[in-house]
Amino acid sequence: MSGVSRRQFNQGLAAVTGGMLATTLPATKAWAQKRAGKGGRVVVIGGGVGGVSVAKIIRQKAPKINVTLVEPRKSYTSCFFSNHYVGGFRSIESLKHSYSAIKSAGIIMVHDYAVSIDHDKKQVLLHGGERLPYDRLVLSPGVSLDYDQIEGYSREAAMVMPHAWQFGEQSRLLRDSLLDMEDGGLVSLVIAKGAENGRSPYAAYERASLIAHYLKSYKPASKLIIFDAKPKFRLQSLYQESWKKYYPGLLEWVSSDTTNGGIMRVDHNTKTLVDGNGQEIKSAVTTIIPKQKAGQIALTAGVTEGDWCPVKPGSFRSALHKDIYVLGDSAQNGNMPRTASAAHSQARVVGNSIIADLANKKRFPARFTNTCWSLLSTNDAIKFGSSFRAGKTEVKLTGSFASTPGEDRAVRQKTYKEAQDWYKTISSDIFSKSNA
Repeated sequence: MSGVSRRQFNQGLAAVTGGMLATTLPATKAWAQKRAGKGGRVVVIGGGVGGVSVAKIIRQKAPKINVTLVEPRKSYTSCFFSNHYVGGFRSIESLKHSYSAIKSAGIIMVHDYAVSIDHDKKQVLLHGGERLPYDRLVLSPGVSLDYDQIEGYSREAAMVMPHAWQFGEQSRLLRDSLLDMEDGGLVSLVIAKGAENGRSPYAAYERASLIAHYLKSYKPASKLIIFDAKPKFRLQSLYQESWKKYYPGLLEWVSSDTTNGGIMRVDHNTKTLVDGNGQEIKSAVTTIIPKQKAGQIALTAGVTEGDWCPVKPGSFRSALHKDIYVLGDSAQNGNMPRTASAAHSQARVVGNSIIADLANKKRFPARFTNTCWSLLSTNDAIKFGSSFRAGKTEVKLTGSFASTPGEDRAVRQKTYKEAQDWYKTISSDIFSKSNA
């Protein structure tokens, strides 16, 4: 385990969040948007995996298209692999990536918030007051959090019971809570009803594994309980096998059958949880993974039905507005999980569709892939993945694979190395000067 001191941790966080305070500064001059020429104008909202990948693909393969990327943060810190940071396996700096290569690729970076979309004028209104015209708009805003599933949980409560489901201050709060907790304390990981339909469905159980690893290493008298709003979860046998092996008596999973639906109410002032049976649980540290829905700008833009954004499976074009595309966590993507790997794959399809429209280039059949890894203990990881194709009405699963129980240590160690190599490769692919 890589040790990270509290001081180093907070210094790293300051470097990440410092740029966010400057989001009200004037955005890139509007005249840059007018340099579209005959290539057309594409505005991409969201500087994560999906948004950056689309911007790079379009710029590299159709350089006459004017591409603007709207993202308030001055650097990107990945949410994927952030559990490694919470558990002490990675530093915050190892998850941080610069946008400098994006700017040098000829993509116009605007560090501001998009607050609304004018569909009639085809303009994006920014917090700073500028309007960015577009011919095609790409939304890749991640998720927003729905606090309503658990009574008493709110943005205020999340400052005491962090969700850490959006990287930054929340992850620091969770990590600091674990560092500050006295040995012998109870850690509660609460999975709200509906959370499994949001970002990274396996990440909650990886988080439990890595918190348990931290407790075993530094606070062995403590205990972690997972309060799940489901009676079972995917790949359950894989996770429970590892928990029995590495964390016996330290990590307990409690299903909704036992709690009559999971945790129903919280009081962050007293650090109390109340389950469906009315039983109260006092917890020294609580992390709550809430239900999620499309990112706020997607909700504002009117491209949602219910919690998510319906898209056409062959292009990820919005089913509600023809000149808008939605990808990544916000998209209603059929059978695809909401992961960084999936968003990267979707970006290629979106990029090809836009290039075919604006640059009259060949349109390729939509194919998608997804691979995820989950760290269970030191040098022990599992993986799972799928392939997909675009059907008439939804993205359809065409094949899948997953680690199996009972794999020997050499296999798991190889899988762990694959995970580290993948993180390095995808980060370089997206945030370096290399081709996307």
